[in-house]
Amino acid sequence: MAPGRANFFKLKRRGATGGLRTVGALSPTIRLGQIVEILLVAALIGLIPAYIAQKKGRSFFPWWIYGALLFIVALPHAILIKPNLPQMERAALDSGYKKCPRCAEMVKPNAKICRFCGHNFDLQSRIGGIEGIR
Repeated sequence: MAPGRANFFKLKRRGATGGLRTVGALSPTIRLGQIVEILLVAALIGLIPAYIAQKKGRSFFPWWIYGALLFIVALPHAILIKPNLPQMERAALDSGYKKCPRCAEMVKPNAKICRFCGHNFDLQSRIGGIEGIR
């Protein structure tokens, strides 16, 4: 190897003061504040896939943990999973929505006409009241 080339590699490894230094090595002293910051950011980022999964009828807490630990995997997973329709329907019924008898879509509790098929709930309640009298 040529003498000039050997000096080039030595200079590359020496710091400005002339002592050897390690490039890219992690600092052996990580402050407690840095750990807390990393955990806080992970917890906040984990909320994104958890929220998406909850809107699709999945449980929030396990998805929050999953998102905090493996955000890069959890986010696309939460976006690509199919909605849990029975769970979403149960939640809608619990919150006061009603199911249209004609098209089986969920409609608001005060709806007089189904916005999907045009079924008249007022007419159905009047007919039900008349049949109940007989």
